[in-house]
Amino acid sequence: PEGRLYQGAATPAVYRAVEALPAAAVLAELPLGQPDYDLRAMFYSTQHWRRLVNGYSGYHPRDYMDTLARMLSFPDTASVGRLRAHDVRYIVVHRSYYDQDVYADLMIRFARHPEFKPWGAYRDLAGVADIFELLPGD
Repeated sequence: PEGRLYQGAATPAVYRAVEALPAAAVLAELPLGQPDYDLRAMFYSTQHWRRLVNGYSGYHPRDYMDTLARMLSFPDTASVGRLRAHDVRYIVVHRSYYDQDVYADLMIRFARHPEFKPWGAYRDLAGVADIFELLPGD
């Protein structure tokens, strides 16, 4: 479509799915905080224009650093609370950016938390990405 970056290049299916989310949606792409991944997330945000928790620049605001620290134990009460504080509603997990065992452990932890609703698995640049909705808290 007109106005897309790299016209003619296909937007990965995961970002077409993100584009279909509500316009006010806020998302986090995991893994969070690694420059290559955050830069990629920011680039593709120009395809879907949804707000991101991910960021990339030469400056790291204290709030972002606090978010990264809390996300080390994701998904636990503190990290989920942090995402909620930033109005995150959707989480994209890029499988190929994780070691297989780490990814499997993360999916087990997701399954233990009923506040995460799986939306599906979609092709991304390097493989498959899962989208989860973080349901509103009580």
